[in-house]
Amino acid sequence: LAMVGGGVEDRLSVGGFLDPGTESSRVADILEDEFGTGNYGFVLVFVPRDEWVYSESNVVEGRRISDAIAAEPGVVEVASFFNLPPPPPPAISPLRDGSGDHAALGAVLAGDENEQRRTAERLQATYAGPNDTFELYATGAVEVSRVAAERAEQDLTRAELLAAPFTLIGLLLVFRGWRAALIPLVV
Repeated sequence: LAMVGGGVEDRLSVGGFLDPGTESSRVADILEDEFGTGNYGFVLVFVPRDEWVYSESNVVEGRRISDAIAAEPGVVEVASFFNLPPPPPPAISPLRDGSGDHAALGAVLAGDENEQRRTAERLQATYAGPNDTFELYATGAVEVSRVAAERAEQDLTRAELLAAPFTLIGLLLVFRGWRAALIPLVV
């Protein structure tokens, strides 16, 4: 049985977190269809290494990173603290925290859930982590789904590796011989 299920992770999807029949999904569809907005499922959080987000060097680097992500394949739209005009005082940008210690970028990714996870993995590998200006953290619904899918694949592989020896033992007990026990595992 373990061998029959082997490699099943290629045929499964961890998707399905979003029910297309829910009100929030319908509203997201309406916003996309009527107003051209998308689901910002990939989020990059910018944490400055030495100054607050409004410093000139941080704004320059934040814009560079935002523009680079916007040019990536599979990225449909980007909204970044660094590329949006600041709101009139006393309001603060919704893409930064009140203290000015963190800023954010949201990206709409193209494709189905699996394609979005592949794009998120590439973006996370390319941009997340430390650089000279920021510590960058990837999050958002697509990134969480990607990490969950990765963990599910690891768990499934572990389960398959654990099941194979127990299946062999069970087959040895039933068939009372190595050759007979190995035939179902090979076939």
